Amino acid sequence: MSQATNANGTETSRWRASHVRDFAWVADPRYRVKQTTWGSVRITYLYFERDEQAVVQGLGLAVKALEYFSTHFGPYPYLDFTVAEVAAITDGTGIEYPQLIMVSRDVHRLSTFLSAYDTILVHEIAHQWWYGLVGNDEVNEAWLDEGFATYSERRFMRDTRGGAPPLFRWPKPLAFLPSPTDRDLSRFLYVSQARVGFDRRIRQPSAAFDDRLAYAVAVYEKAAFVLEMLEDLVGRDTMDAILRRYADQYRYGVARSADFIRVADTVSGRDLTAFFESWLDTTRICDYRVDGVHTRSAGDGYASTVRLRRVGAIVMPVDVRVVLEDGTTITRRWDGQARETTLDLHTSSPVRRVDVDPDQRLLETDRVNNHYPRKRQVTWNPLVMRKADRYTIGLLPFAWYDRGVEVGGLIATGYRPDLGFPYDVRLRQSLLATFSRNLARDTSRVTWSYNSPTPWLGRRTLGRLAGVARPGDTWASADVRWFLGSHFYRGPVQVIQLAASHERLTEDPHAAPDRGPFSPGTVRSVEVRYTFHDLTTDFFPRWGQLVEIAVEGASADLGSDWTFARVTARSEVYRPMWPQGTLAVNLFQGTASADTPPQHGMRLTQEGRFRSSALDQVWGRSLTALNLELRVTPTLGAPLAGAVFLNLGKYWGRITTASTRVVREAGLGVRLFDNAWYAVQIDWPLWLGGPGPGRTGFGSRGIEVRVGPVFGNRPR
Repeated sequence: MSQATNANGTETSRWRASHVRDFAWVADPRYRVKQTTWGSVRITYLYFERDEQAVVQGLGLAVKALEYFSTHFGPYPYLDFTVAEVAAITDGTGIEYPQLIMVSRDVHRLSTFLSAYDTILVHEIAHQWWYGLVGNDEVNEAWLDEGFATYSERRFMRDTRGGAPPLFRWPKPLAFLPSPTDRDLSRFLYVSQARVGFDRRIRQPSAAFDDRLAYAVAVYEKAAFVLEMLEDLVGRDTMDAILRRYADQYRYGVARSADFIRVADTVSGRDLTAFFESWLDTTRICDYRVDGVHTRSAGDGYASTVRLRRVGAIVMPVDVRVVLEDGTTITRRWDGQARETTLDLHTSSPVRRVDVDPDQRLLETDRVNNHYPRKRQVTWNPLVMRKADRYTIGLLPFAWYDRGVEVGGLIATGYRPDLGFPYDVRLRQSLLATFSRNLARDTSRVTWSYNSPTPWLGRRTLGRLAGVARPGDTWASADVRWFLGSHFYRGPVQVIQLAASHERLTEDPHAAPDRGPFSPGTVRSVEVRYTFHDLTTDFFPRWGQLVEIAVEGASADLGSDWTFARVTARSEVYRPMWPQGTLAVNLFQGTASADTPPQHGMRLTQEGRFRSSALDQVWGRSLTALNLELRVTPTLGAPLAGAVFLNLGKYWGRITTASTRVVREAGLGVRLFDNAWYAVQIDWPLWLGGPGPGRTGFGSRGIEVRVGPVFGNRPR
């Protein structure tokens, strides 16, 4: 850079950059500047006054990353490097240019509880090599820059910090919450879509991907795993030699996948065509399993046969580790080519355990079957993100006050569920149950639910059984859901649900008051529900709409004491008002036939999603309800949000226990972790108008606390 003072008192600055593909510049009168040097390279950090703490962390990390990548991939060729924190990038990421990277200001402001700042900074610095020095066609072969940068970032973290940092840096009071690494999350996202046939090829034009997240999973995450597996296949030293040759041969040029594969073949002295074709150009899966172990006495020792199987179509060499009862460890490498093979061992001690791919080097779709015997885990923290290779039993004792002290426990068992956006598809077996005892009322309550995939009905189907038993109330249901849609991580998706339920209510002096009005008897019904889901969401929706229609019917032919029909329709709309605010609008309309029992009528606190406990006893045959909620996050990406809500409701036809058909409600709320399944929602109704029972006008209506993913009162 050169500067000159002009005759009119202004200054003219000139920048010159050689051997660069493109350029960018940043400007902000609020910027402050800190600089340091690394060898002959001047490193500049641009920051805002209140972000001064970023300087030491950012400059130090930039020096380490430049030094590391120069050592392993070839020297950084420029004399300048700049890190600029920018307010214009509002999605919590960064972007790269030759000699300059921009990092979202919000990422560093949240770095006290998120590790994203470090990984984003290192990732963008890695781009100085992969696409800065070695260019590529980002439209048609994006993995050559994004996959390489992600791989480089993970290598840096592994070699300098012992592994990928946890995503969340919880304060001590929240240390029990899960904190996976970004590598864990990457594997989780890939496995979730691959298990239901929605994986996407890495090497294809960007326009061919279904949505942005499917694109990111393929060209960032899966591609980085492919390079990690290549490193394991050829060895670290050979991998470094491949990358240095590739960077040197195509420096300041443009390379294609074929160029990198040719370099890898030449340097390693191996034909890697099958490896790259399997992982880059197909969606075949990799999966190896232990089928069983047979051990028998043989002379003064033991003869053991370990049966191994290749389940997936992709062939990879795989390590097999055998642990004997005396602690001896034997490791063998199987070439993985045959569908089935056996490992015969003659040892002085019997086999205790067998692990396939014990260091998790392969990108497998099922790690539960990698162990003999199958792994199990017992934890007192059911909220923790379960490990993917074991059956988990989570236990959690609890106590609360519900018209008397109530104590009990929760048990959550099963395999870590797969995740399916935009609808929460849990395609692994899981059982959730609770038992509690109210010490004042001397009553007990049991709830349970079991989820399991039903592949015989389709690849994306889920079955569920659930039940509740408490004084005066027993309920059980069975349902199956079909998830229809051509995309995995975005809408629209359509869900068809068929359900059958049994409910028995009896008069009982200990019956739970929160059950609301009811008529004793048995209801056996069937229901068909259709959902159109087109929301842009990770957890709490930020944009889009949802429509849901349900028809329920009960008949004496099914053993029900009532014969009735019930139809409900719901529409949800979400619109961002500004980067930190979202307006949620919910409209509900429901009606039931004249002989419908109260427990299946329309209630303000359930179907209408009103919050005030004074409305628990209000129900009617037909209801129209409108819910408005403005949710504001103080800082972009923060887990805590405030809410203001306004609810309007009107009854049509028969109505009981209310003096008016129009009800109004307003209040404030707090949302913690948005719509995660461990979310906390606190609602404080402050104004109530229209209902018969309870007070109206201003004044606290009580504070309601709910745990779980919710909009208003609705668990998902």
